[in-house]
Amino acid sequence: MSPPYPTSPTNNMAIPDSTPAATPNRPYPHIEDLKDKAKISSVDKNQSLNHLLAEATTAVKQAESLVEYRRPDLAYVEYLRAFEIAVAIIPQHEQYPILSSRRGSQFNQHQSILRKISQLADRFDKIKEIIINDNRRNSTQKAS
Repeated sequence: MSPPYPTSPTNNMAIPDSTPAATPNRPYPHIEDLKDKAKISSVDKNQSLNHLLAEATTAVKQAESLVEYRRPDLAYVEYLRAFEIAVAIIPQHEQYPILSSRRGSQFNQHQSILRKISQLADRFDKIKEIIINDNRRNSTQKAS
């Protein structure tokens, strides 16, 4: 009986699937739905700065990973989420003046997140265009 996964004929080791399930054969969700999803999945603004910084860091890392796994739609949501937390929520936080005046590890972490978001901006602008073009090509309608 053959194994339930493809194997190499030379060493009988498992071969990674060349068409991973993450590669979408279906149209991407509408760009506005993705933006809405990023807003809905955003974190509670009243969380501690440490929590918000951790959420933003995680979102940036997930965005990068999801691009590698060929899920630009989900990556775009995570990028928007990281952007929202780092650019809109953290600077409005009640503890932000302390963070910015002390310039300690939290300040450095926030600056690092902002730099990473800035470095990824062109890439995610292109991803946004890919999604918009896919929406046009497939006549994708906004869900809500």
